[in-house]
Amino acid sequence: MVALVQWFNAAGLTQAAAGKTLGVTQPRLNQLLKGKIEIFSLDALVNMATSAGMRVGLSIRPVTSVKVRDTKPSKTAETTKRRLRA
Repeated sequence: MVALVQWFNAAGLTQAAAGKTLGVTQPRLNQLLKGKIEIFSLDALVNMATSAGMRVGLSIRPVTSVKVRDTKPSKTAETTKRRLRA
């Protein structure tokens, strides 16, 4: 996560001190600084970012090239609902 690397560079801390602030070990922080982001879960990255004083948000937008399926309930779903009510 680029923002965490930028935070580390601006903080002027050692990797050990920065890791302690972020709640991870120095070797784990070193992996992040080397760009090995794929080994981190989203939760771990969010937790580190919030520990660094960052605000994390999530934005979900539709992809323009993807067709949206019809959202009408199928006959099977309607039949199941009727059976459950009976």
